[in-house]
Amino acid sequence: MAMNQDDRQRLFIKRLEQVTPEQFVTFLAAKRVTAICPGCGREGEQVVDESNHITLDKLLKNDKPNVFVTFFKHQSATPGDSDINYFYKLTCAYCGYITMHSVSSVLRWLDDEKHQENGEHDE
Repeated sequence: MAMNQDDRQRLFIKRLEQVTPEQFVTFLAAKRVTAICPGCGREGEQVVDESNHITLDKLLKNDKPNVFVTFFKHQSATPGDSDINYFYKLTCAYCGYITMHSVSSVLRWLDDEKHQENGEHDE
């Protein structure tokens, strides 16, 4: 049975909620993104937005929340939704300059890293 658009969207969002700040920072380092703000040139002021998700039941059991990189969505002028509309951002705490990174690029890189760790190769 084929998945409908709503099911695909739910799976996609669930996947985005699994990208940890550590994974995102590793992606940025691999792509040679520096801690220097492209707007003001200050170093070490880039902030990664984080979100967390935890149920009341888990809170009552003193479990830790699922922490993930906050993702954002561009509102397209045309109807429809696409993975390309979603992004992560870094914000300079000093000047407010925002840089955006496509979630598709991050997810693809994470998949490639996972395949390499598992010894899988594309042919």
